[in-house]
Amino acid sequence: MSMSHAMKTAATVSLALALTATLCFATEDLVIDDFEYPSAEAAQAVWLPSERSQPAGILERDGGTALRLNADFTGDLSRAVYDRSVDLDLSRWGRLSLDVYVDQPGLFRGMTIYFRSGGGWYGASVPMGRQGWNSVNLTRSSFRTEDSPGPWSEIDTIRLSAWRGSDETGFCAVDNLMAHREPYALVIGSHTMNKGGAEAKGVQSVADTVSNLLAEAGILTSTIGDEDVEAGFLSDYEFAVFPYNPDMTEEEVAAIREYVAGGG
Repeated sequence: MSMSHAMKTAATVSLALALTATLCFATEDLVIDDFEYPSAEAAQAVWLPSERSQPAGILERDGGTALRLNADFTGDLSRAVYDRSVDLDLSRWGRLSLDVYVDQPGLFRGMTIYFRSGGGWYGASVPMGRQGWNSVNLTRSSFRTEDSPGPWSEIDTIRLSAWRGSDETGFCAVDNLMAHREPYALVIGSHTMNKGGAEAKGVQSVADTVSNLLAEAGILTSTIGDEDVEAGFLSDYEFAVFPYNPDMTEEEVAAIREYVAGGG
């Protein structure tokens, strides 16, 4: 399938699903961190600064707390970085959400949230919007890879990285980091992405486009990979969209056939 044809197909699929997806199925939620820490010291024991970043703090919010990320960019630091050790299996959770508080617009030019597995990272850009609290949704198609990450089932570290935007001091905050499983799956061509190169970028681009089109039509999707289909995860979903998957294995094709035969 050519890239242009894939894009046209994506638009057609999104329109068709918007017209036909009339049933409402429940979304499952997983709280990764609600940031309800009793003190700054408790938050600091979990979220560890690195790269000479200042210790984290807490920010009062609606009777609870959020994690305050402090930054001093008057020197040569390029970002404020905080890591938390975890033991997470996110292989069946295809969308993530969090709230981000912007105190001083311009202090940060953006944030990246990372998940480490094996020898590498999955990272996605988190926009730093208007002043105040902003809600952010990220699908797994939003995440790029750094180095050679392992599977999403073996996440051992979460990293919050707030990037320098000006030569000042200040803070931002995060709250309600959650994972979600929608009843609808978007299967990204992860086998192709693992190979790297131009084709991998094409797979990522088409998956992003289809995911955004569906979201604009009111259909939120969970993004999973080729390897998740092989593992039988399609049974978790009412339907699945394959935007551009040029390197399907025989195991994946067999799993798709079984899924369709079972009513998927």
